[in-house]
Amino acid sequence: MEESSYFNIFAVEISLTEEGYKNLESVIEAVFAEINLLKEEANTEENYHKVQKMTEISFNYSRSTDGPGEEASGFASNLNLHPQKYAVSGGNLLYFYDPIIVGRFIEQINTENMVILVGNPEFESDTPAD
Repeated sequence: MEESSYFNIFAVEISLTEEGYKNLESVIEAVFAEINLLKEEANTEENYHKVQKMTEISFNYSRSTDGPGEEASGFASNLNLHPQKYAVSGGNLLYFYDPIIVGRFIEQINTENMVILVGNPEFESDTPAD
């Protein structure tokens, strides 16, 4: 998920086979069927704590590829969005469970506000590259 002071982006990335590309609409339907199933079962404190632990492990064992200047800039940006004690972690960690906030987020994952980007390494364009 990407975060800014204005919005969050929930992203799903799927690598497809050639058959998957041929049946892209069915793949998208299957993804939303799973998301709808999660919506029915996801908003529990138990599930929240599972996700909280996974994000903590991911955060603690990830390595930054940013240089010192970019990292400092990221900390400064975090200070605009979060209290000082979260300057390093920013929005990458979960600190408390609020079923109303989680429910609002889950409800925003729907087909009305989705953007689908499809990439295919075998795609050939007639448009010359700049």
